[in-house]
Amino acid sequence: MSADHAHASQGTHRSKLTIVVGITAAILVAEVIGAWWTNSLALLVDAGYMLTAASGLLMALIATNLALRPPTPERTWGWRRAEVLAAGAQAAVL
Repeated sequence: MSADHAHASQGTHRSKLTIVVGITAAILVAEVIGAWWTNSLALLVDAGYMLTAASGLLMALIATNLALRPPTPERTWGWRRAEVLAAGAQAAVL
């Protein structure tokens, strides 16, 4: 069994995640503007949820970028644990 944990399509997943973060942020901005325009508390509450979702996705994107850093003598796994820590932080927030 190979100990190589590299994935061939990490760049593809990162670009898709970047697109998802952008779409979520755009919806968040649209909901905040819509809530202000219509004085809708429901839209404002949903925008709050979208803020937590967007921040979680942003944490995932940052963790994915950190995980791509190569291992060093001090960090034999590199920054791979950043993905697990980001997932735990997002679960705690949600």
